[in-house]
Amino acid sequence: MHYSIGVDVGGTQTRVGLVDSNSNLVGYQQCQTQLHFTACEVRTIATKNHGLIVFPTPTLKRYPSYSVETLQHILVEYIIQAVKQLQKDNPSVVISSGVVSFAGLVKDNAVITKAADLYFTWGRWGETDISDSFFLKQQLENKKPEMTWFIVNDVIAAAFRYARLYPQVQTLALVTISTGVGYALFNRSASAFGEKDLVSLGHRTVDLSSEALDCDCGGKGHLTAYFSGKAVETRVRERASHDLHKFAHSSLCGVLRERFSSMSLEEKKEQLQSAASVSLIHKNADLSDREMTTFLQKTSLSIQDLQKNKNELFLLATMITNREIAIAINNKDAFVMDYINEMMEKFSPQFQEILNRGPKKIVIMGGFVLSIQKVFLEMLITHISKGSEDKQAQTYLQKNVEWALGDDLDGVIGSVCAKQQFDKKLQGEVTRSIDTRGSTVFEMQACTEKYTSYIRTCNVFEPSNITLQNILTRRSEGTPKVMVVTDSHLSFRLEEKMRGYFQTSALSFSHYKIACTADISMRDVEALLLAAKTFKLGRKDYFLTIGSRATLHCGGLAAAIYRRGIPHIFIPLDDRLEDLATSRNTVDMDAQETKASVSNYHLPSFIVLDETLVQRYSPQILPTIKTTLLKDHYRVVFAHHLFDLDNTTLSSYVPGNAAFVVISEAADIIYGEKIKRYLNVNKIYYRYYVYAGGENNKYFTQVLALVRQILMGYDPKEMLICIGGGVTMDLAGFAAALTEKPYIRIPTTLLGVIDAGIGVKVGCNYQGTKNFLGDFYAPLVCLNDVTFLQTVSPRNMRAGLAEVLKMGIVREPKIVKIIEDYHNRLMPERLQTGRYASALLELATYWMLKELHTNLHEDKTLKRLVDFGHTFSPCLEMNSGHRILHGEAVAIDMAICAQLAFLQGYCTEETRNRIIHVLMAVGLPIFDEACDAESLFKSITDIRLARGNNLHLPIPARVGKMVFIEHISFDVLKKTLEYLKSTDLNNKKFKSDIQTTGQQYDIAHHCVLV
Repeated sequence: MHYSIGVDVGGTQTRVGLVDSNSNLVGYQQCQTQLHFTACEVRTIATKNHGLIVFPTPTLKRYPSYSVETLQHILVEYIIQAVKQLQKDNPSVVISSGVVSFAGLVKDNAVITKAADLYFTWGRWGETDISDSFFLKQQLENKKPEMTWFIVNDVIAAAFRYARLYPQVQTLALVTISTGVGYALFNRSASAFGEKDLVSLGHRTVDLSSEALDCDCGGKGHLTAYFSGKAVETRVRERASHDLHKFAHSSLCGVLRERFSSMSLEEKKEQLQSAASVSLIHKNADLSDREMTTFLQKTSLSIQDLQKNKNELFLLATMITNREIAIAINNKDAFVMDYINEMMEKFSPQFQEILNRGPKKIVIMGGFVLSIQKVFLEMLITHISKGSEDKQAQTYLQKNVEWALGDDLDGVIGSVCAKQQFDKKLQGEVTRSIDTRGSTVFEMQACTEKYTSYIRTCNVFEPSNITLQNILTRRSEGTPKVMVVTDSHLSFRLEEKMRGYFQTSALSFSHYKIACTADISMRDVEALLLAAKTFKLGRKDYFLTIGSRATLHCGGLAAAIYRRGIPHIFIPLDDRLEDLATSRNTVDMDAQETKASVSNYHLPSFIVLDETLVQRYSPQILPTIKTTLLKDHYRVVFAHHLFDLDNTTLSSYVPGNAAFVVISEAADIIYGEKIKRYLNVNKIYYRYYVYAGGENNKYFTQVLALVRQILMGYDPKEMLICIGGGVTMDLAGFAAALTEKPYIRIPTTLLGVIDAGIGVKVGCNYQGTKNFLGDFYAPLVCLNDVTFLQTVSPRNMRAGLAEVLKMGIVREPKIVKIIEDYHNRLMPERLQTGRYASALLELATYWMLKELHTNLHEDKTLKRLVDFGHTFSPCLEMNSGHRILHGEAVAIDMAICAQLAFLQGYCTEETRNRIIHVLMAVGLPIFDEACDAESLFKSITDIRLARGNNLHLPIPARVGKMVFIEHISFDVLKKTLEYLKSTDLNNKKFKSDIQTTGQQYDIAHHCVLV
């Protein structure tokens, strides 16, 4: 079960609650208590009832002497204090996200750009200057960096709640008639809300006469001046005070007299001191303080006394609230109904607009209209159908209009529903189908949102300026490291200020200066990468680039491929700002070779605009946040005999009939002539590049050599086709990412089919660290032809099977069961035939894609189940000089994790034994002489850097169920390795004895465990 904080910021009150993944409020049975919140020396009393914390929203109306910025700060502080209280009340619950429903215009689910009813006169906030916007998401993340925050408009949030309650409805309109008037149209088939789906009706002009009423926004004749809950109360008060005779003879007066007799003196005073009452009383000059006092002290009011004393009748009229108006309307009191009819005449044309959009369900919300549901619907039908002639409209409204629940949870629960829908959209999906050729096709669709925030400031490197500190500490536990990149445009004075800033702020930084901006090339990028690795920059540390656009590209490219991408901040020193958040990072291959360049689409996380450094720019052309949606859509196709001359599978994916083929040396020896003949017969023009292959040839030097070959005769229609094992997939894919070429993968090893071929990670080894540089770059398609496995050596088949076993242990126990029962048949046949062979490959592929697709770019979390077997294995491979194959290192890693899980009480002895049994059953190692406890324990430091300063070590609780641990001791690791070494030696001896006697040997059932 997942839990989120739901926050509903309304014009009067803010509500905060804990919501589970089933959209239920947690702790709904708790009793009412009072809480005291304090921010900026402003204290307020919040109530906690039924698990919901409610406090008054800090607005200009409530605190007119405070600045807008102060009120924003107070709101954020109150929300954080409410969140901490809910965390305290629910200690066993892990709260990972917070969602805020806000009564205002929301941009990019992060920034409030207009909120007239809460803070500003209409149109002031966010109209012309980015500094006027409310960066609510950023401020909340600064205060609560361990939670992800999401901001949504309040009406949209409510629409999502009711869309969840009416799952069979395709289109739903949520109409709100409260402080504001508007509607949101939810369409289940649409990917997101568009601009036309959220419509404000409140500030439309509905009265052009000279007597049009004033609106709070300063305009005249707007709908909210007549139709909002507040407006109804105000207008009925005014009408009653101006026509006391009619008021005295109305049922409204009778209801009010009854209420007056039950009110205490304090309640009467409070009612008369309301803004609307005071305004009306000031207009009546005949009232004296004595008359006011006499009126308040009365215990009851007779109609006869009121008719004699017009002033008392007037005072009673000023005390009218929506409560009495609702009772009068439900009694169809003529005095009130006259006004309501006028109001409906102005509203019905606006409501007709909603009907014209054809929603299948209309939900109406708003405290006042909910109290007069029956009469309101009758009047709406009358005005919409123009009497009783239009039976169709009458039937439609009676059938399709529903009323909101009125439980004050629309914003709290609806905001979480909106976030869940948003997450679902980003997660994409994995589907399986059979194509017209009879091939099994897995299709992956995933979306990733990237944000670039523009932040304006002055004197960013002044010690008192906390802009950079807020950015740098928002996501990191502890103090992050910063790699500062500058160029020759940076003056000596500014460089000294920058250095002084980092030294006084206690931020760990390293400074790399590009000597000549005019000749920036890949040599500068390589030098910057080496400097960053020497500085031990981690996954959650930062590149900070200060300078020109060329410097941005250099720092941006380095940030993109360093550990497959770390956050990047840019402080520009020129005024060409329009496309900074969309331009690619383009760098020349060599200083003199301007035509050959590499590029990458890695967006800065923040662009800091320092007015003292950039003098000229137009705020109107700059967004507050630039959102880019990265879409990954690719296929994994299980085809057979790809290079038979009449097989059109491959040629159908090469529409331009031009290809650049990258093939491993081993694959070229066996299949090279057949591949060339296929390309010639199918009239595909090709260039052919044979790659030596192997981990010893998987370095950045080889990547750049391949990039040069690709760029040498660059053809935009050319498709890159990589053929070979996992190393070839990684290296050629990285070259494709740097040249932004579409590419096809054709793996020829089991490891490539199951692992390297179907993910989106590409990369290379760097400075003694495996896969240190790289990117996330999806292929167009991965074509898996199992006939290639006929030529794979038994050792490499076993190594590939380790990745298959990994997915079984992590997600699907059926995989482990098939291998346990049928490995003696499947491995000699190299998975060529039989339903168990195809089931094994397809199950492993499906679960790998399923596990990857929700976090394809590793931007949501660095806790990944597919990292099982990949914590100690990189160190084992590098320490052995790549004597140990990748799959073998993964097998040893899994054995280590199984024993660690047993020693620390996370799994049973039976689970530990089963995992080790099956590894040895297929001939995979569980120990090697490269398993040195000191070096493996030391490698954990680099693993933490790659996983955001956390270990995130997945270990088995049982087959199909994993847990993550964050700490292991050296002693426990040493004991683990001693156990595995003893077990490995015993079983090697046992196997040797069995083979000597000539008996049949099945290690799966006879291995000896220490």
